[in-house]
Amino acid sequence: MDFSILFNLQFWFSLFPGPTNEKNLQILGGVFLTGLFLFVVLFIFKNKIKSRNRKIFSGLSYLFLSFGLAGFAWLFFLYEEAYLLGARFWLLIIILAHCIWLARIILYSTLRLPKEKEEMEKKKAYRKYLP
Repeated sequence: MDFSILFNLQFWFSLFPGPTNEKNLQILGGVFLTGLFLFVVLFIFKNKIKSRNRKIFSGLSYLFLSFGLAGFAWLFFLYEEAYLLGARFWLLIIILAHCIWLARIILYSTLRLPKEKEEMEKKKAYRKYLP
């Protein structure tokens, strides 16, 4: 495969993508299926996690669900060679939106969650001395 075509704007922003290689459809389908599989795994194990970390696992599980469903919807339109809905720029939008979502989850878990844990410990220590 010639990877130089990936840096061509005409390739990404063409409204009619044309026929797609069967191998590429299988690879993309595998990526989106992995997203749905990760949703199921995280959704099942979300209930076994501590209550503070449950919000992170919930966000991650819905991130993977959204990625898998949006990806399969786009893959359907790509396979059917739909004029606008099968365009390749939708893949860029899907990936960019989910990267932003993942960054917000990471920022929450690294910046805000430790402060919430510290605040809960202070409240627990304060309540210990109340009747």
